[in-house]
Amino acid sequence: MSTEELIRTAASFLSVAPERIVNFRPDPGGLNNRTYRFESDGVLYFLRVPTPASRLFSSYANEIAICNALRGTGIANRVVRIDPDTGIKLSFAETDVRTMNPLSGEEIARALTALRRLHHLSVPMLSKETLFERTRRFAGIVSAKKIAIDAETQDQLEKLWKLEPLLNDRPRVPVHGDLLPENVLIFSDGRAILIDFEFAALGDPLEDLGSLYCHLPPESISPDFCLKTYLNRAPTETETHLIFVYATLTALGWRLWARLKIHENENVRDIGAYNRLMIDYTTNHQLPAIPGPIAARENRS
Repeated sequence: MSTEELIRTAASFLSVAPERIVNFRPDPGGLNNRTYRFESDGVLYFLRVPTPASRLFSSYANEIAICNALRGTGIANRVVRIDPDTGIKLSFAETDVRTMNPLSGEEIARALTALRRLHHLSVPMLSKETLFERTRRFAGIVSAKKIAIDAETQDQLEKLWKLEPLLNDRPRVPVHGDLLPENVLIFSDGRAILIDFEFAALGDPLEDLGSLYCHLPPESISPDFCLKTYLNRAPTETETHLIFVYATLTALGWRLWARLKIHENENVRDIGAYNRLMIDYTTNHQLPAIPGPIAARENRS
């Protein structure tokens, strides 16, 4: 879309004349979409414009459902409108905020408090998609584009997918689906909110903890800290195992996503660098042994 078309789109979302959209400019934004910022009547806004490949991966129906449920909760940023077909999103640009410091245990704890509130939210229209299902969907998208999936990635995915039938008793709650430090904003008063819900779904709450851990630098907090802070108790052996399973599935899923984005030349930012980060995680983190409760069910199946 041209700049003029984007300005007209923003104006239509706000029900104002295009002339009232000023200082329209690109924003560095995230990896998945093109982002612009502008002002209208003295208010700052962000306009997210998904790329064609991004639209293949995202679920805008789920994003709309969860953003509607989040209105007024203080858990998330304020969204004006999301187009269900294109995924174009208009949101307020929060002021006096910064992204979460991934080395701060205190800020991570605040993010996990916001996450717990999200997981207890009622979202009637939210569709189920576990991380197992999402990575299978991502693999299908990549294969349909005739992009080869390397043997190591395929082997790791298939080994993890075998665990899925053994975890059918896990709770299903609204999950963020893409929890990483850049998707947590910290206000100057210490409040934490979550942003960017285009991968939201009904899933296992520990999927979000695995996603967060996967994106933290090695010198940051431990998985045990994540679990104890989120659960307010010591984790079980199964819960400890699952945070590693979900972290690895997250990294493998984003490796598939990165392959398609690179293939389609949609390098919104440095997709290659992000892909190397995910490769590094899956290469250098070995899953612990399957805990007894899961192993026992695996042996019976």
